[in-house]
Amino acid sequence: MSEYEKLLIDLDIVKKNSLFYAFRELILPLVKDGDFSSFYDLDKGRDSVSPALLSLALILQRILNYSDRKMAQAIRVDLEVKYALGLPILYPGFHYSLLSIHRNRLIQGGAGRDIFDRVLHLAQEKGLLSKDEDQILDSTHIVADIALPTASGLVRQAIVHLLRAIEKLDPSLADKISDASGTRKYLDKIRKVKPDPDTPREKKEYEMTPDEKKALFVQVVREGRALARVCKEEHIEDESVKEALALLIEIVESIAKGDDDNITRIPPKERKCKIQSVHDPDARYGKKTPKTGYVGYKAHIAMSSESRFITYTETTPMDVGDPTMAPELIKGVAREGLSPGKAIGDTQYGSGKFREFAAGHGVQVSAPLFPRAQSASRVKEGFIYDPEACTVTCPLGKTSRSRWYSADGEVMVYKFSRKMCRGCPRAEDCIGNKGYMSASVSMYHEELKAAASYNETKAFQRDKAIRARIEAKFGEAKRFHGMARAIYRYLKKVDLQVLFTAIALNVKRIFTLLKDRKSSALIEPIAA
Repeated sequence: MSEYEKLLIDLDIVKKNSLFYAFRELILPLVKDGDFSSFYDLDKGRDSVSPALLSLALILQRILNYSDRKMAQAIRVDLEVKYALGLPILYPGFHYSLLSIHRNRLIQGGAGRDIFDRVLHLAQEKGLLSKDEDQILDSTHIVADIALPTASGLVRQAIVHLLRAIEKLDPSLADKISDASGTRKYLDKIRKVKPDPDTPREKKEYEMTPDEKKALFVQVVREGRALARVCKEEHIEDESVKEALALLIEIVESIAKGDDDNITRIPPKERKCKIQSVHDPDARYGKKTPKTGYVGYKAHIAMSSESRFITYTETTPMDVGDPTMAPELIKGVAREGLSPGKAIGDTQYGSGKFREFAAGHGVQVSAPLFPRAQSASRVKEGFIYDPEACTVTCPLGKTSRSRWYSADGEVMVYKFSRKMCRGCPRAEDCIGNKGYMSASVSMYHEELKAAASYNETKAFQRDKAIRARIEAKFGEAKRFHGMARAIYRYLKKVDLQVLFTAIALNVKRIFTLLKDRKSSALIEPIAA
């Protein structure tokens, strides 16, 4: 430690019980320049800014919830930040754009996950995180950093996106293609060409009547189709142009049907393409509740139940359900070297399929049953299911082996035909006019039956209270660390945002628990 750093502490500018002091002592040694050697060519170019410094700055940025500009400024002028990052007092700083460049390198190299692992292992080394702690599983939404366009606006975005890619490749080719496809006005806007003063102002879509909006939609779809046809004829080999062309075709084909003389709009629910904006094509619309939906992403999180460390994260588009990602959370926690005995979740984690998967990894699932699973956990009243013989017997002793499976393959439907029930006094009441009676049994009948019994116990009620702890963690991430809204666009970047937010929360948690441990050690025992 240098003389000036000692002076900062002596003058109480950096307090020993502050997060900045703890960050330097605990987190700074975890990240070294050698960890990023594959990101750089050591024989080319000038010396770079330390990649370890940039990575540590990204963690501190999420703790402080600073923008790139504000973080770069803090590194230049804030003594606490300089101390936390181990910088000399006269360190001149660097341009804020380096933070964005380094994020892209982390995405390509996957080093962000390595930093997360090291912080988590530090918590284990300090005795703060137990290997066999139960895990809480849940997800939270992240609103995308986009404005939602109308159907016409979405096609226009795709047209401009394609013309911009062609303009970057070859301006003369952009002139040729825009003139041939009738999309010159879009190219002029890209080039910021001032319109003729005598030209009347084009109406904004919100100013139009319903009939004018329909006419506009037909017009932009025709323009999009014409631009796509001309680009195909040119056989452009540039990858960025190919991607932009494919995006335009995908949007136009999913949003409109019919030939150019009879274009009609396809309703949103019937569209195959789920792209909401060209500016962030990975963002999707999804329901949070039956009445509430968002366009954006979903952060799937596993958190230790007692120490409250985030132990694994995965980010998906908003339309990916919790049951789909639940197995990934279990596998991710296992990759971190943890072996929980129980996974606690809400109803979304209560399916029989997930319970069977978790049991195969030695994990019990504590979650309310799906409404569908609730009924599938038992056969019809009075009926007996024999899993070994794969039969169902009715209350009057008729046994059926005849069955078929539901569309998702998770439910077996046993059939009791009129022929099978011939002579039974209750045959007409049971079968009626259908010609048969059915009894459904889940493929995961035994798992759901055991879960239904456990959910009646006091232990399950305690688990429900424990599960609520992750909601406080989500609130902290959103309110104080910027996770309510995506700061970046595209799935990979939002995934890195979630990962570094989790690292920031874990760093804070290590600091808090160590501080509490130190405080409790200083309390003298009361004399008897």
